[in-house]
Amino acid sequence: MQETSTRIVRTTFDYNNAPYANLVIGEVIGFPGKWSSYPPHFHPQPEIYYYKTYPTGGHAFAEVGDDVFKISGNDTVLIQNGMTHPHVTYPGYALWYLWAIRHLDGNPYITPTFVPEHEWVAKPDAKFWSYSNKKEMK
Repeated sequence: MQETSTRIVRTTFDYNNAPYANLVIGEVIGFPGKWSSYPPHFHPQPEIYYYKTYPTGGHAFAEVGDDVFKISGNDTVLIQNGMTHPHVTYPGYALWYLWAIRHLDGNPYITPTFVPEHEWVAKPDAKFWSYSNKKEMK
């Protein structure tokens, strides 16, 4: 995605190190001006995000389904099952968030499902619009 979705994801607690647990817990560091959790994805298990911005005073936008929320430090968002939830961070501010996903009985969280119409952007050979082709700009 040409570095437009640069982030660090650390899963700290899941079935690999706590097979008895009913949660998956991790953190994400979103880089300034970049998307996170993109392409949009969803899963049937509910998820909670708790946010911090660095430096303080920054913001991000969180898409939750068809709604978009302005996020500040110390905000919390509940993502209901099946809702997409990508983020984009203000330029100049990093976004850190703690995330927790609850396993459902008989349906533990393993991996997200990406929205099919946007999966192409993550492919290594994806062709993006370019300023270099001036004929297409007219």
